[in-house]
Amino acid sequence: MPENVKTSKSFQQWYEGNRDALNQRRRERYATDPEYRQKVRGWNEGARRKRKEGMQREEAEVRSAMKLRATGTWKTVLHEVNGVQVPMFTIGALAKVLGKGISTIRVWERTGVLPETPYRSTRGDRLYTLEMVEQLEGTLRRAGRVNAGPVREQTQPEFVVKQVRFPKLGESLEMRLYKVGTLAKAVGKTVTSLNHMEKKGALPRTPLVASALEYRLYTLDMIEVVQRALRKRGGTVRGEQEWGECYDEIAEEWRKLGIMDAEVVE
Repeated sequence: MPENVKTSKSFQQWYEGNRDALNQRRRERYATDPEYRQKVRGWNEGARRKRKEGMQREEAEVRSAMKLRATGTWKTVLHEVNGVQVPMFTIGALAKVLGKGISTIRVWERTGVLPETPYRSTRGDRLYTLEMVEQLEGTLRRAGRVNAGPVREQTQPEFVVKQVRFPKLGESLEMRLYKVGTLAKAVGKTVTSLNHMEKKGALPRTPLVASALEYRLYTLDMIEVVQRALRKRGGTVRGEQEWGECYDEIAEEWRKLGIMDAEVVE
């Protein structure tokens, strides 16, 4: 590594400029060096184990969130998904979230306004995960069919105004920045899902971080980049190759915006 590569930021810049050559050397070594090949397989196995553990933690977080949000007459039932018992909302709970009647939900499904849920109870009743409820509520709210439902509660300002330093430009600009919850709403996902995408390597972590609490912040242009990348993939990123492609596409567009080396001034 060059001597001038001393900080994580400078290393990142150096790595981006030499990534293709490094990857080619790794591929050649993998093909010719059995010991290195064995090490790589061990690393990959460790990465798969960590991803599995991360998914299990996310499922636990979802179950915990559902326990907090499924209050009063918001009935939930346990439903097995891939061997895991997951609490799910009934159609009655979904109706309460949307402020509509159960018959309206059924009509919307028959007419294609809402996608049909893939989950059914043993009696055939419709079931919905927390993420599905939030996505459906957000989609219908943006379409003007429902008012903001009780699943999402805005307790923080939608945006904050911060000074952002651009080292390459040698200046700081006052900018309106949006929290990760706004990004989640814009792309129809939960904050937990975005956290999982970052862990999987499908979404770059924003360099705009505010205060010791590490609030992740985004400009509207950054949010639109993520929207386009996910829309191109049908809203879901599957498999390691697609994760990497999505990550690279978003990172490249953010880089063009001059954001990747920017930082919030506290």
